[in-house]
Amino acid sequence: MSSKRTWFTYHWIKKQRRRKKWKVYKQAFSLSFDKTIFIYTVVFGVWLFFMIYDWMKQFGPYLAEVEDIFRAELFLFALGLLARSFTASSLRPGIRFTSAELHLSMLPHSRKKLLGIIVVEHMVYHAILAFLVLILIGIITPVSFLLTLQAATIYSAMTAAGLLLQWKCFSLTTRKKILLIPASFLLLGVWRLGIAGHIPSVMNWILLVGMLTFINILLASRILKDVNWSKVIQYNDAVEWNIWFVQQVTKVEIKPPKKLAWTQQLFRTKKAKLPFQSVDRMYHRLWRIYLAEKKEFTLKTIGFCCLFPAATLFLDERVAGLAVPLVVFVYIKMSSSLFGNMFINDKLIFSLPWNKEKLQKTYMKWAMSGFILPLLIILVVYSMRNDIWWLPIQVAGIGCWFYFFLHYEMKRQWVLLQRYGDPPGVVQGILLAIGFILAGLAVVYPYFSIGVILLFAISTTIKGGK
Repeated sequence: MSSKRTWFTYHWIKKQRRRKKWKVYKQAFSLSFDKTIFIYTVVFGVWLFFMIYDWMKQFGPYLAEVEDIFRAELFLFALGLLARSFTASSLRPGIRFTSAELHLSMLPHSRKKLLGIIVVEHMVYHAILAFLVLILIGIITPVSFLLTLQAATIYSAMTAAGLLLQWKCFSLTTRKKILLIPASFLLLGVWRLGIAGHIPSVMNWILLVGMLTFINILLASRILKDVNWSKVIQYNDAVEWNIWFVQQVTKVEIKPPKKLAWTQQLFRTKKAKLPFQSVDRMYHRLWRIYLAEKKEFTLKTIGFCCLFPAATLFLDERVAGLAVPLVVFVYIKMSSSLFGNMFINDKLIFSLPWNKEKLQKTYMKWAMSGFILPLLIILVVYSMRNDIWWLPIQVAGIGCWFYFFLHYEMKRQWVLLQRYGDPPGVVQGILLAIGFILAGLAVVYPYFSIGVILLFAISTTIKGGK
């Protein structure tokens, strides 16, 4: 059937879906709001707009500095948006292809044409939204309109370029996703640090546009191949009818089926179901099951530890120096609290005769493996601030301090749980505080990493020093 007929039929379905949603919205609004409250809300919104407008004028000098930094790193902004498509592919497909479109494609309407229409509409919608939001930011803040237009153009282009990448990566197996996401970050980081600095800026943009154009042409011809349609439809149907306001009023949350979570697939491999071959495997399975239950808390912690240092790339060096040790501090504190809560919440497990050293070592392996992605972000922060030749020493320094701090917290938690034994000594606590300061200074002055390594060597010779 012709593309025009497919377009009209698809929009008729969207129109019927909007009408159903509008009826649900009207019922929810009639229960929660009346005309008087609505008028007061509009008046308050106008007053809030002018208040923010006046407030942002006071930050003019600071925003000018941020604007200069952001303008110099527009290419990094583009790479970050491209990396976002890879990370988002573990959660959502990007293209909103629901069961209604699936049923339509079973009629004499091409599924490829339907996907093409949805992709084009997605690109146009996000481009208009990006320009409106960033132009509004340009009106409210002293940021120049030229920069906002540049940012809106890059956002629209990278969102469009990454859409098919996200669509194809969504249907990949869990193992391939786990390998693909860190690999994409690593390749983009190598490009930014190793290639982008040695060729003209215009050539970087030409290479990026050319590469993305070639990849999207290749993916467009394979858009229907190797797609997990049941997974895509189940997720998109749940998102399509997840009306936020109605959800808040009714307290009924609509989520995609839990069986789609890649974390559950990761923790339920065939190897994980085999009988125990050794005590170490039993300990690993114990922590695997526990961390699978606490996956939301764990993923939020890892997400914060990735985003916080990444945000400092555009800020002052002193802020970046504080961010790296603070991220390590937060991650280890959260990890140690998970370790303690395991035994506090389940008294039966705590009463069993565990081998304390093996139990701690297996948990420390899980904790260290969870810090791999934040460590990659920290490496980017290090590379942006100093000569890349210092990178191995800086990695060794932050790794030594991470291990020392993690071991310190594990020992402290175990003493608190058992209520006997010698807690970590005062000297170790002092060395830990000094390590925090040196790790922060090492972001700006990399030779302080040598001090962190020496501090770790000293701490290993102290056994519960007072």
